[in-house]
Amino acid sequence: MADSLNRCRCRARSAPSYSPDGHRVAYEEITTAFVPEWYETSMWRHYRGGRTHPISVMNLSDYAVEKLPWNNSNDTLPMWIGNTIYFLSDRDHTMNLFAYSGDTKQVKQLTHHDDFDIMTASAGSDAVVYEQAGYIYLVDAKTEKAQRLNIEVTGDLPWARPQFKKVVTMIRNSALSPTGVRAAFEARGEIFTVPAEKAITATSRKPGRA
Repeated sequence: MADSLNRCRCRARSAPSYSPDGHRVAYEEITTAFVPEWYETSMWRHYRGGRTHPISVMNLSDYAVEKLPWNNSNDTLPMWIGNTIYFLSDRDHTMNLFAYSGDTKQVKQLTHHDDFDIMTASAGSDAVVYEQAGYIYLVDAKTEKAQRLNIEVTGDLPWARPQFKKVVTMIRNSALSPTGVRAAFEARGEIFTVPAEKAITATSRKPGRA
């Protein structure tokens, strides 16, 4: 295995992707552009310089290399599910998800975003997940349909819950009424009026004020 990996130049933003049977590996020979691996490469959309390259597939039994169909586009992030290689490409100007069938030897475009690039993607046993325009999408390998996921993250956030606070040490301004029987105080974004004998009153009466 070490000898086979030494025979391919896998210097790319993604790690080589092995076929489910472990007999083949899909990889990029070089990085798409001169940027760190962790850096998003959307600014290289439709780049057609000397560092564009096809996805390569090596058979680990005889080291034969097959190049996926390519038209001088930025092809990256190969991912293997079954006998299909999924990858990102900007051959349609915007970076979208494509699939190469090992059976038909044909490439099919699965997504058709025309505004923002797909920035990254990852494959599981039966689906591909990717990020585009700040949203997470899931592509089912059987239906080849992309579904935008509705992700809601709810934290405890105890500091954001309504609560009682002693604001005596948070007073920033104060003023007496013309008659001198009441005083107004500003604290935590609220105005409190304090009578000489009765309870303190908050002018807004809105809970949850900062």
